[in-house]
Amino acid sequence: MDSFPERLDEALEGRKAAAIAMGAGISDSRMSSYRHGRRCPRLEVFRALVIELGVSADWLLGLSDDRTPSQDLDEVREQAGDEATDDVIEEFSERFSYAAEALPTNYRRAVVERLSSGRPKERERNRKETG
Repeated sequence: MDSFPERLDEALEGRKAAAIAMGAGISDSRMSSYRHGRRCPRLEVFRALVIELGVSADWLLGLSDDRTPSQDLDEVREQAGDEATDDVIEEFSERFSYAAEALPTNYRRAVVERLSSGRPKERERNRKETG
């Protein structure tokens, strides 16, 4: 059975590790530590790597010989993008709640609309409304 670092190197074959790391939201040095077996990724990072690499989680863990993901990764990417945007909005709200409360209502709405406009579903809805 292949180890995670071996499978990660195999999945990276012919690709730039830095580009995959960036897409997964980790640093080059973190990717290197995974490749050399010095660290193991947290679950959310592992999920991001699976999505970026386009392989099945079981294969990357060495539990299967089938590299094919069981889900459509485009759908998973879109969902992950929505979740990431929700996380940004939540973090913004937590960090700047004191400032947001001081803003006039129309500015608060504008901030929320601007932050949520990055969501794929919101963009589609906005296009339909304006188009």
